[in-house]
Amino acid sequence: MSEVPYVQANAGDPITAEWANSIQSKSRKELYQMIGELREELRQHRHRNPPGGDNPVDGLTLPREALEDAAVDEAKLADGAVTRAKLAEESVSREKLADGSVTRAKIGSNAVSTGKLAKGAVDGSKVDEDAELKVKSIDVTGDLTVEGTITNPRFGVTSVLNQETGELPKTGTFETHGGTAVIFVAGSGFIRGDKGRLGFDVSLGESVIGKCQCTTNEHTSHKATVPSVFVTKPAAGTHTLKLTAHPNTTTDQNDFFTAFVLELPF
Repeated sequence: MSEVPYVQANAGDPITAEWANSIQSKSRKELYQMIGELREELRQHRHRNPPGGDNPVDGLTLPREALEDAAVDEAKLADGAVTRAKLAEESVSREKLADGSVTRAKIGSNAVSTGKLAKGAVDGSKVDEDAELKVKSIDVTGDLTVEGTITNPRFGVTSVLNQETGELPKTGTFETHGGTAVIFVAGSGFIRGDKGRLGFDVSLGESVIGKCQCTTNEHTSHKATVPSVFVTKPAAGTHTLKLTAHPNTTTDQNDFFTAFVLELPF
């Protein structure tokens, strides 16, 4: 008799016992029919008892070609049925995956994190040229070269006042996204009395964060103040920057004021 496909099972399995009692009297055609019935019974058993259920199927060894297409899919696997701990080393590799079998739509949020990747698992040769890679954080030791645009809502520059002329006070608004704000302010003014110090306060919202000032030896002569830089971390949102002249300082249409904000993503 020609060899028939081999199916091995535990001796105590009720399906195997029923088959063994009648196998000696069966023809080759009947044996193939029994194998087909066994496969159908196995399929139904798996459907009734998904992985993790009360009656798992153990000890059955079926060749790969004995499984129907799509015999195992996402809908038939219980949550947690396949984990890294249950996979043999190198059991899943790029060469063993069909094209399009793993896509973003099929992977849950945070399903793959840096903690789950072996060292060297992802490198330039394994990532398609147009692939999009998103990570929560990245630590770089050494040089970092970026070809293209770095996009981050906490990374930007806003011009608040640009060569604004006229008497103080001056106000302007800007928006931040939770990053560190570096504020640059400069202006000018004069004093009508004797020589002395002139300048103006810089306020963010209702709080004075600093001042711009200088000393002059000439009255009624317009002088540029020393530019000031302020580093702060306001909450995300819209903010108001205000410049207010000191009591002894006068400003008019011959004075100019500039302010801009650089937001950094840390």
